[in-house]
Amino acid sequence: MKIEKIDHISFAVKDLEETKRTYKEDFGLIPTYQYIAESEKIKVARYVIGEVAIEFMEPTAPDGKLQNSSMTEERPLPDILQSR
Repeated sequence: MKIEKIDHISFAVKDLEETKRTYKEDFGLIPTYQYIAESEKIKVARYVIGEVAIEFMEPTAPDGKLQNSSMTEERPLPDILQSR
C-alpha cells in the first residue's frame, strides 16, 4: 500500500486554549474549525495548512477517549510547521 495523501494529523493536548494561544502567537494561526465531539468526550481545534490539517484534541472527561498515561507526560509542541 502506498500513501498518496495525508488528510490530517491529530495531537492530544492537556490544554486546548493554551495550545491555540501558542499557535496564534508563534505562527499567526487561528483554527479553521472548532467543535466538541460529545460521543468521544473531546474538544477539537483544526488548522488547515495547505492540503493537510493539524488537529489538537483535549479530553473533556476523565473517562474520555484520550485519557491515558500518555496525557500525563509533558511534551514540547510538535515541530511540524515548516515553510517550503
